[in-house]
Amino acid sequence: MTISTEPTRLSYNGDGATTAFAITWRYFEKSHIVATLRSSTGVETVQVLDTDYTLTAPAATGTLTMTTAPATGETLIIEIDVPNTQPTSLPLAGALPSDSIEEELDKAAQRDSQLEGLFNRCISVPTSDSSASLTLPNDSSRANKALTFDASGNPEVTAFSSSSDIAFALIDMQVFTADGTWSKPTGTMVVEVFVVGGGGGGGSAAATSASQVSVGAGGGGGGGSYKVISSGIGSTESVFIGLGGAGGTSGGAGNNGASSSFGAHATALGGSGGSGGTAATPPAISSTSGAGGTAINGDINLTGQPGGDGIGVSTGLVIAGSGGSPGIQLFSNTVKPITASTSNVSARSSGHYGNGGRGNANTASQSAFPASNGSPGIIIVKSYG
Repeated sequence: MTISTEPTRLSYNGDGATTAFAITWRYFEKSHIVATLRSSTGVETVQVLDTDYTLTAPAATGTLTMTTAPATGETLIIEIDVPNTQPTSLPLAGALPSDSIEEELDKAAQRDSQLEGLFNRCISVPTSDSSASLTLPNDSSRANKALTFDASGNPEVTAFSSSSDIAFALIDMQVFTADGTWSKPTGTMVVEVFVVGGGGGGGSAAATSASQVSVGAGGGGGGGSYKVISSGIGSTESVFIGLGGAGGTSGGAGNNGASSSFGAHATALGGSGGSGGTAATPPAISSTSGAGGTAINGDINLTGQPGGDGIGVSTGLVIAGSGGSPGIQLFSNTVKPITASTSNVSARSSGHYGNGGRGNANTASQSAFPASNGSPGIIIVKSYG
């Protein structure tokens, strides 16, 4: 017989139904076949003959039948693995055992093919690199170090002092705008976290008479915490998103925003609510703007911007206190500017996540009006591997 078809690596995609898979080249023993099932997540499991699969009798071609059909997303790999032995003993005299000799030559050709398959999946250097030296340092010298290359392109090992010395690729990003649980993606080595607390609510304007104005102060922006985590990260981490503080009503102060946190790694506190406005003869100014929230445990902790003061210029012109910006501004909406008005300055939605709520301002002869709520916080987690 001859080996007219190289026993190249066969790969079949599972569909949850197919169990029979063709072997398109000759094999001499069932034990020469290796079947490997690769899962959808990349985990490879070598299958067991007569347990996970069966084979037709050795011949020029054959069929491998799986006990359970590979699922969609799984891959079945079939390869040949001829042992590096030669069990045939040739007689010293007599007729030439041509069949035995040919079979051993066929097996040798198959071994050459499987070696070629291994070489094709190995790292190699171009033919032009005639002076390349690819000998690695000994095991004790390269332990816990990374493989790098010197100025001549030859391998060496390098010890990294920290994860910041290594370039990673972004493999996942999760955005949380409500409480939840972060799950660590497969292959994650470093995590980058942005945490923003809830913004404080704006202060409300009180009802005014014909000679009065009332101006509320803006709420403070939520704090911002940034952290890079290379060790101590769990397979899951609890995520809490701070709500924005409710805007004040009937001349009352806004409520404080709540804290956001990513496990115990980084926490951003909420901004304070802005003071409410009392009815007063102009000129008038709000008493206390909301303080910005602080942050703890991050590599960088940023305090949110305080809210703006409300100003009553005259009975016909008032300026509402603006909401403070958060310590870290993420996914911006339109930020509402300070607004001068000749009537009631109504509440509007805040800007960025964690933005403080805008205060409310009344000119003369206006009813009490609620102020803006602070914006809720947000957490963004980026995973690198």
